[in-house]
Amino acid sequence: MDDTRDRGGSSDRDGSDSSRRKSHHLRHTPRQIERLEGAFRECPHPDEKMRMELSKELGLSSRQIKFWFQNKRTQLKAKHEKSDNNVLRAENDKIRNENIAIMEALKNVMCPSCRGPDQFGGDTYLKEQKLLEENGQLREQLKRYENIVANYKPLMVDVSRNAMDELIKLVQSDSPFWIRSSADGGEVLNLECYESIFPGVAKSPNVRIESSKDSSVVIIDSLELVDKFMDANKWMEFFPNIVSRATTLEVVSSGLTGSRSGLLQLMYEELQVLSPLVPTRKFYFLRFCEQIEQHTWAIVDVSYNFPQQPFSTSQSPVRLLPSGCLIQDMLKGCSKITWIEHMEIEDIRPIHNLYMKHVCSGLAFGATRKLATLRRTCERLSCLMDVSNTSYFGGVVPCDTSI
Repeated sequence: MDDTRDRGGSSDRDGSDSSRRKSHHLRHTPRQIERLEGAFRECPHPDEKMRMELSKELGLSSRQIKFWFQNKRTQLKAKHEKSDNNVLRAENDKIRNENIAIMEALKNVMCPSCRGPDQFGGDTYLKEQKLLEENGQLREQLKRYENIVANYKPLMVDVSRNAMDELIKLVQSDSPFWIRSSADGGEVLNLECYESIFPGVAKSPNVRIESSKDSSVVIIDSLELVDKFMDANKWMEFFPNIVSRATTLEVVSSGLTGSRSGLLQLMYEELQVLSPLVPTRKFYFLRFCEQIEQHTWAIVDVSYNFPQQPFSTSQSPVRLLPSGCLIQDMLKGCSKITWIEHMEIEDIRPIHNLYMKHVCSGLAFGATRKLATLRRTCERLSCLMDVSNTSYFGGVVPCDTSI
């Protein structure tokens, strides 16, 4: 009896200690958690200013705010990885069930003439081989996808995160990285300043740098523009005279539920100048989208070549360094775009003298040309929308189709 009471007393003490520890870890009130959840939906990566504002509002330290957001991002990442694993497991089960069904069907194949088992092969053998070949292809595709998820996904995420950090620093209005070009008055990188902060740019005599920065206001809502840029087909439609081909090879990370923020894609792209005298630029790259603030988005592109298959067999003479755009929502359905293009080029095929200055200055594939094309496309779409809406109400709106 004494032993039982002792054990019971010990259990009670352990229970009370556990309760005290549990209560000690419940640091946030429901109101604080609700506010933090709302802030996370607006911006998963708050800056120091936002953390200080939340700290004052909720009575928590800036360190607590920082750790809460880190833990929340880790939970979402684990949830997404679990979802990816479930998809792979379901695909694997599907292939296994198909194989079982095929084998069972082959056991019951009957000869059409004698209604007995077909012992002579014939068409049945060919069908079996075809089915086995198709299943083998499915297994190879599954294995390829598993390898990408298992081996390359963490590296892709790190590369895209670092590229996003670099883009944000380069795009800031008070950035010391940009100087005026004496050739055309545009903004180009101050390479000495850039290399002191971001070392690793190639210094081979056969490799040159193209860099440019420009900004403009376009007639389109920021969320709509983000959706179009993250869709390879719509991306081509917005830049028909620049992007000759674009495709999404893999969705590495699907981002936050109901939002494009955190979406990471592996893509392939071909850029052109409408002349056979200028070589087409082809490369594989990662495109990463993130909501920086409530009405501000950033999309960064950075080259990504696999050390082996499945996607590329050789290195591209074009290396896309962190490039992309900052999209800021404005009034009346407009957006301010700040665009950066930054490439390393190895001119394996010589450029014709007629286009040499145009290409090497960055005008052919640079930020100014991208923004000019985007502005014309948005104006054309806006004009078509106005005509469509006015025609619906029986009116007519003149439109300059030359844009």
